[in-house]
Amino acid sequence: MARRTNLSARLSRWWRAELLAHSSRWWQVAALVGILLFALVTRLWRLHLPERYIFDEVYHAATAKLVAAGDPQAYEWWAPRPEPGAAVDWLHPPLAKYTQATAMRLVGQTSFGWRLSSALFGVGVIGLVYLLGRDTLGVRVGLLAAALASLDGLLLVQSRLAMNDIHVTFFILLTLWLYWRFRQTLSVTDLVLTGVAAGLAIASKWSGVFGLVVVGLFEVWRLVRDSRGGLAGGQLVGRLRRAGLAVAALVIMPAVVYVASFSQMFLQGKTLLCPSQSRSTLGSPTVLLTGSCYQRRLSLGPLRLARLSHFGELHYQIWQYQTNLTATHPYQSRPWQWFLNLRPVWYSVERPSAGSLGQPGTVSNIYALGNPVVLWLGATAALGSGGWLTMGWLDRLKARGPTGRAGAAHPQLVPLTFILISYLAVWLPWSLSPRIMFFYHYTPAVPLLTLLLAWAVLELSRLHRPATSWLVLAVLGLSLTAFVLFLPHWTGWPVPVWWADAVYFALPSWR
Repeated sequence: MARRTNLSARLSRWWRAELLAHSSRWWQVAALVGILLFALVTRLWRLHLPERYIFDEVYHAATAKLVAAGDPQAYEWWAPRPEPGAAVDWLHPPLAKYTQATAMRLVGQTSFGWRLSSALFGVGVIGLVYLLGRDTLGVRVGLLAAALASLDGLLLVQSRLAMNDIHVTFFILLTLWLYWRFRQTLSVTDLVLTGVAAGLAIASKWSGVFGLVVVGLFEVWRLVRDSRGGLAGGQLVGRLRRAGLAVAALVIMPAVVYVASFSQMFLQGKTLLCPSQSRSTLGSPTVLLTGSCYQRRLSLGPLRLARLSHFGELHYQIWQYQTNLTATHPYQSRPWQWFLNLRPVWYSVERPSAGSLGQPGTVSNIYALGNPVVLWLGATAALGSGGWLTMGWLDRLKARGPTGRAGAAHPQLVPLTFILISYLAVWLPWSLSPRIMFFYHYTPAVPLLTLLLAWAVLELSRLHRPATSWLVLAVLGLSLTAFVLFLPHWTGWPVPVWWADAVYFALPSWR
């Protein structure tokens, strides 16, 4: 009888635990679906307005139309203007333009069509914030970070504009998430997929390489850490094999994917390779078109007359432009200003007349400005997490045992380090750039910033219950309030001029 009672009690406890687990999972799924639906609606709402090119759509969308039509001028730096007021964007790899061209072929060459790709990738960014947060710092961090990311203004605006920044953000996050999965599973498939995702990121925008740098650093760290045990028992072969696999997946694979992203250009007859270089010491540094190859005198060591393919010459032209650009812009900014959300980019303005959507005395602006609550609290969280990690790593080093090995790490020490370094890696390198920069270059950093903020909020709530048990709701409530207040400023909804002056231009640098 006692055995039956014990068995019944164990079954009852197991059943209650299963119900609680299923209830928790359903709650998590429902929360994630709600966040993604919210992101989808806010990105598609009035997406077609204004029904004209805004800001760099004069390059990206206009060139995506050429890509959709199979026009070789999409890859020619000497091409004429495809439309009045527009120009060919040959300065960036073509992957984002492929997705924009595909959307236009599906729904038409309209403002909605050329922006649809960005909107869908923008929703994907929110989903990847959840996945990366869930697998590194836990489900609650993933959900809270996804909610905060869905409320950010910079991510929203870049998801409603035909540019490539939201695409590279998506693929950088995908690269980081797949690599973290690989660290947990050690699956060769996950490592290869990491390389594919990194290649897609770079094929969207060269700054996608920042994500690959993070992965490379952590993979070298992993390989070095695993080699500390010596080389007994033929371990050298295994370690060389792992290193070779890492090089193949994280160097060769991204390069192959990147080159393959120019497939349309190659199919149009433009070259990937040319005959070998021929030495010469005569002539001037000119470029001569010879079929689909180019002759260029390079200034590396002894003078050489190099034969470059169209692919090679295109990248030479891109590099020269990006590193020698001296143009200025009234809305340019520096990376330290991005961290403080100080200098947005003004994309569009309309002053409606009577009978239109807005009335006289109203203004419709589109500014790439971050959610002040999310970015300012996020900046604080980034500093705080940096301090927490510094103390955590110092404590671990102090706990070295007789063997000289560091002590056991806090379970969140390595995951949080991964997120913080990823955040810094997609932001700080811009400080070294010689060219003009804008706030939208901060786009890939914002999702990682929301992960740091979500972790900090939940960690404070855990450590200081019950005094801060409402901290999560307070942060979400303030972020949502700021989102509602600034939504017209991000989407071009008409507001009274006095309101714009009082709220949207509260800081002089926001104007």
